[in-house]
Amino acid sequence: MNLIFSFRFYRRYKHLQEVAAEKMIESLKGTLGKIWEEELAEFLSRMNQLNQKIQGKISAIANLRQRNSGASPTSVENKAIEREMGFGNDF
Repeated sequence: MNLIFSFRFYRRYKHLQEVAAEKMIESLKGTLGKIWEEELAEFLSRMNQLNQKIQGKISAIANLRQRNSGASPTSVENKAIEREMGFGNDF
């Protein structure tokens, strides 16, 4: 009789352990999903900031080409262009 009860106990115990493990896995999936969403949003934000910086530098280069259509720039103009392009101000 004890043998039958012990088999029932271990079968029920195994089932309860499986249910508890499944709940833990689902909880971890939810937490990991939230972390990935936050990280992806931060990554996209950084990419947009980088895109804006690059667009600014492209505009500065286009302005440089327009200003210097044939004439060599002076050192003052070079420094102004460097400021416009953000050299030395890396993110």
